[in-house]
Amino acid sequence: MSTLTNIKKDFSPDKNWWELNPQMIIMSPFSKLYDRDKSKGKIKSSKTMWCVFFMSEPDEDINKFYRMPHEQRQQMLKDTYNEHFDWKERLTEECLDIYPHICLSAVEMSLKEEIDSMVIRAKFITRESQDLTLDKTEIVNGKAFTVRGNALQIENIRSKTPKLLENYEKIKEKFLTQKAAAKVKGQRRQTKAEKKLL
Repeated sequence: MSTLTNIKKDFSPDKNWWELNPQMIIMSPFSKLYDRDKSKGKIKSSKTMWCVFFMSEPDEDINKFYRMPHEQRQQMLKDTYNEHFDWKERLTEECLDIYPHICLSAVEMSLKEEIDSMVIRAKFITRESQDLTLDKTEIVNGKAFTVRGNALQIENIRSKTPKLLENYEKIKEKFLTQKAAAKVKGQRRQTKAEKKLL
């Protein structure tokens, strides 16, 4: 699946998503969201697409909310930006699922995965999440027993943090290099000064 490299990723939630990104009007499932919208100027689906953007875009220069935990970000968008945003609605869910694969580069996808992983890990280590557990089930003589996770396992997870941060920094550096290259006007090659070789 090819990436939409010309998608407008400016922080402009007051502007119409479809006017900024008309090519998405003909690409499913975004086209279905657009066609279904009967509001004037397709404003409802435009706001839904901005929510999809805020849930998916890892570039923190244009999406200041990305490190916010997933559920908290969803609720914040519903409460303060788009009261009709329903991330569980089938078509919205399809758009949320496909957006990263179509609209993010490979480096952006890697950055997204690293940040997502760090946010989930931080929630787990600080015990803010009930979704993750180190408990496991063992079967002994046909009976199931729950073996509780312990502090040693959590310390083991914490000890791997420096390596994860190192991986994140490498991916972020690639992302920033790619982003800088994209800003060079007229598709010309970067100068040595722009590449920081001088």
